[in-house]
Amino acid sequence: MGKTLKEKAEENGLTIETVRRRMKNGWTEKKALTTPLQTNKSHKKIKVEMPAESKKPLDVEKYEDGFILTISITLLGVAIVGILWLLNK
Repeated sequence: MGKTLKEKAEENGLTIETVRRRMKNGWTEKKALTTPLQTNKSHKKIKVEMPAESKKPLDVEKYEDGFILTISITLLGVAIVGILWLLNK
């Protein structure tokens, strides 16, 4: 009996989700299984420094992708829009 798609994906260092997404986007099974993951090397690490008076140091490595910063800015924007909407109501 042949190998499952999941087994083939794992042999190539890929997740089944990656292979399925590729195939859904029109890739052939062979191409989806044999193309390695590409990393975006244009992303630069952002060094975040906390004020000296801050008691809790920021674990920069934990947030190296800027994910938390992005979410925080997005939530701040949503809050501002909500406040402005309420003020104009």
